[in-house]
Amino acid sequence: MFAFNYVDLFKTYGIEYLLTIVSPLLLIPFTRMTRGEDHIRLLLYTPASEGVGEQLQRMIEKLVPKNNVEIYRSVESLSLRLRQPADDLPIAAVLLAARRGDLTELLSIRDLLRDIRIILVLPDRDEDTIAKGHTFRPRFVSYTDGNFMDLRFVLEKMI
Repeated sequence: MFAFNYVDLFKTYGIEYLLTIVSPLLLIPFTRMTRGEDHIRLLLYTPASEGVGEQLQRMIEKLVPKNNVEIYRSVESLSLRLRQPADDLPIAAVLLAARRGDLTELLSIRDLLRDIRIILVLPDRDEDTIAKGHTFRPRFVSYTDGNFMDLRFVLEKMI
């Protein structure tokens, strides 16, 4: 399969050239590939606004502009957001389950998260907790007892 480097073509010839040689259907990946930092949308679910939740939020806001981070404190509000049209969904989600109860609540909306790259922060390293966490098919799993440096590196690579 032949792959175009849309960014180089755009820089060299401009959008008019691309529109004449490339089908509009092929431009869909182009718009996603060329998202600049101003267009990065990240979803953060953190029911705890203090402690671990606050630490995680500060770390994320250092990487992504504050106006591009959507913060949700309840599963209900997160669920409403995820039910919006797919074109408007964030590119990644960081989900903090500070307690086992938070993880259980998140499991109820797991299907709504299937098209989003997930970083999951679990409350403990118990086998049952880890097994439940992996049902989300996360790109990365971290724990609340860490300093989130590993999570930061993974998030930097994702965005």
